Amino acid sequence: MRRRPAAHRAHPPAEAPARRRSYAEPAGRPAGPVPGAEWEAACVRWLRSVVTSSRRPRVVGVGGDAVTLLWIVIALVFAIVEVLTVGLFAGFISLGAIGAAIAAFVGDGILSQAITFAAVAILGILVVRRPLLGYLQHRAGPLVLSGAAAMIGQTALVVDTIGGPHERGHVRIGGEDWPALTRDGQPVEAGTSVRVVDIRRATLVVEPPPVA
Repeated sequence: MRRRPAAHRAHPPAEAPARRRSYAEPAGRPAGPVPGAEWEAACVRWLRSVVTSSRRPRVVGVGGDAVTLLWIVIALVFAIVEVLTVGLFAGFISLGAIGAAIAAFVGDGILSQAITFAAVAILGILVVRRPLLGYLQHRAGPLVLSGAAAMIGQTALVVDTIGGPHERGHVRIGGEDWPALTRDGQPVEAGTSVRVVDIRRATLVVEPPPVA
């Protein structure tokens, strides 16, 4: 029997070296790249980061909602004070508290909230208040912003007798009762019309209107 030449001998096909499994591939996953696998993994990581960040408290260890509510309450209190006094001081403090409430809501710490509050309030009072006050006085007249000083020159009604130089009575003006003393210290009976001539702290100084 003739032997085939060595060059024509049949050789079994060479086996490709086994592909090493990546540490990221599960044991049952077929070898070879999977189209879109990296993109899917990136999307999953992004979604996990969004969910994790949304669950984080806005202010760690402080209670973001409670602090935000506290700043809002402070802003409302000073807004009411501004309406009653019309001095453009409490109004800027209220704006500062609103800024601090926004800082607390977005997750800033107490120090950042305090800096925001102080910056808005101080800059408003020192920089904005005087020009704004002048503008409003020019547009609406000085009596609108002068508070109790607007009552000077108006007529009031004595509702409680003014007994003397150190015995205050009460007068009614604009629907409100105010403590009052007379300029010359003379007593004035209840039911008498008087004219406001001055204000000393929270006490109106009055005198009988001149006789025509």
